[in-house]
Order: sequence, then C-alpha cells, then structure tokens
Amino acid sequence: MDPSAPRLSSTPTKRSYDVSELEVSNNVTVHGQVVELSPLKKGRNRENCNYFHGKISDSNKSVKFVSFEPKLRSSIEKLKDQNTSLALTDCQVQTNKFDSNLEVVTTRFSTVEHSPKKFKVDKAEIVDDTVAIDQVFAANVNQHISTCGKVVKVDEIVEITTKFGK
Repeated sequence: MDPSAPRLSSTPTKRSYDVSELEVSNNVTVHGQVVELSPLKKGRNRENCNYFHGKISDSNKSVKFVSFEPKLRSSIEKLKDQNTSLALTDCQVQTNKFDSNLEVVTTRFSTVEHSPKKFKVDKAEIVDDTVAIDQVFAANVNQHISTCGKVVKVDEIVEITTKFGK
C-alpha cells in the first residue's frame, strides 16, 4: 500500500445540520429549538415501547422528531422550558412514511446537549395544542386527535339506521 495515499476511515462521518438544512442520513447532529413536546406515551403494539415526539425548529423551518429513548425526554424538556437551543446527536433523519416529510429519530446512542447556535424562533410557532371540540373543524380519515373534556350533557339514546345497518 502506498504510504502517501489517503487513508479511508471505517467510521462514518458525523454531520451537523440546522433543521432547515436536513437531508436523509444517519449519524447526524441536529441543532434547533424545541417548540412542541409530547408527554411520554406507551406504544400500542408493544408493552415496553415507550416513546415521545415533538417538533424542533430553527429560524426557517420546523421538523418532527420521535424518540423511543424515554431517558432523553427530561433533558429535552429542560432545554425547551429554558427556551434554549439543543443539539440532538447520533440521530437518524428519514422520510415519514405517512406524509413524506423529513423527521428526526433518535437512536439508543443519541444524546441531548446544549447547542452553541442561537435561533430566533417565533413565539407564535410555540403552540399550546389544547383545543376544544368545537374548535376541531375537520379531520382527515385516520387522523388521530387527542382531546380532554368534561361531560356536560347526556341526551337520550337515539337509534340510527344506515344502509349498512345499525
């Protein structure tokens, strides 16, 4: 082997992106500010599959993220509450199979760090996702909507017959 030839590394190169620069790849660090964060949820298909999701934004774009690593949630929530930027390391960027948008998925090697980058995220983008039922105007077929409410009136049972039966 020629000693002057460049050596090829066997470890993949780590790339660092702001949210608006993302492309499909593995082993990346994503910089942004968390604008939405779900509570920890239990998966329907597997008993021990806990996950959470949210949105990360930079000054130009927002992207969904999902994590199956519950230990990361407290660190992400802390940085969100402080309105500071974060860096999600060792993540995978993939195309969402439902809407063809890019999404960030953490891996078991992912960590959450404070990012030195500063983003000016519009406060209007940081949303409170609580809505009343009368505020839900339309929903797509199979679109999941979570809502909380208080029963204020219960009417009599009404029998409805359709062309497919009751």
